[in-house]
Amino acid sequence: MEISKEKMKLLPGVYVAVKKDGTVYYRASLTKFGKHISLGSYETEADAHKAYTEAQLLLNDPSISIIDHQRNEVLPFEKRVTIINVRDNKLYSPNPIYIRKKMIEYYMSSREILKFDSDLFFYFSSHKIMIRGGHYRTKRVKKRLVKVQYLIVGRGAAKTLYGESNHAYWLTCNPKSTHQIATAYTMKQADEIINPLKTAITKARGPLFKFMTRGSIQNTTGNRANRPQLASTKKGVENFATNSLLEVRPMSIDALQGFSTAANTVDEWLSSDIREDPIIALIQGAEKCDDYFLIAMSSEGNVRNGIGDSIKMGLDNILHGKQKADHVSIWWYKLDDISELPKRDMWIKANPNLGANVSYET
Repeated sequence: MEISKEKMKLLPGVYVAVKKDGTVYYRASLTKFGKHISLGSYETEADAHKAYTEAQLLLNDPSISIIDHQRNEVLPFEKRVTIINVRDNKLYSPNPIYIRKKMIEYYMSSREILKFDSDLFFYFSSHKIMIRGGHYRTKRVKKRLVKVQYLIVGRGAAKTLYGESNHAYWLTCNPKSTHQIATAYTMKQADEIINPLKTAITKARGPLFKFMTRGSIQNTTGNRANRPQLASTKKGVENFATNSLLEVRPMSIDALQGFSTAANTVDEWLSSDIREDPIIALIQGAEKCDDYFLIAMSSEGNVRNGIGDSIKMGLDNILHGKQKADHVSIWWYKLDDISELPKRDMWIKANPNLGANVSYET
């Protein structure tokens, strides 16, 4: 289901999303200290905006405590604890934990608080406490530490193939059902990301691809065992064994908003004349997944005063320690100074593939 431009004119902090059955709902979120904080899902735009407003109030008013929870608040109590902990301690945990001087408090509810040694903060950040049969149990929740990777490198460095290989891994080796998106400024450019995978499916040289592509995709009425499990279709590239899809989409908010995509690549975001941030749009939807990754890859580009320059300024702040973003990985290949340009042995700093698949003459 496509989301129209009219539905994109939402209140601050609110994002529209679509369930698999086509039902539209609304998500609220905010960013603090470089960390994206999800505020939950809501049936109406008004409730989502109210949750966002309540969260902003908690962040900006240090006099509000955890116990000041009101019954008419829309924001869940667990999110309230998380936000106040971010405000006071500048540490994010997806679980309702508040850090004291020598201990941490794990809020099962507003009245039931479990206390642990402060050294266990990171343990309980990834282990959710549940009650089963009157007993407390911890459930280990594995989270990817780095979810977003920015790659800025010169042309010819095989960054497109790098994005394709990540898509191929998630499509063929991940047993979970996933929805993946590859996007670029034009659809032809986005096709370049998945074309190597389509070629690999056609040739099917390895044992895995031979097994997954045997049979005919035209066999729609016969035995399912005689149908290929991995095929290039009109939708994109599909893994029928896990009901997974890799598709290409144009680089626009309208086309990217609201999808629960576990794997995403954004190509040439610095070379595109766009005025809206496609990376944030994909992250908003990906946050609905337990585990996701996003690779934003580009050359330095030649479009100035666009959203790409704004993103670069944010990345520069992270690299210089002005902004904290533990979940972001940045690989920025460039010369340290313009004076290094005549020095041939310094060029490899701007393009690490020189001498491998890129010649110095090129």
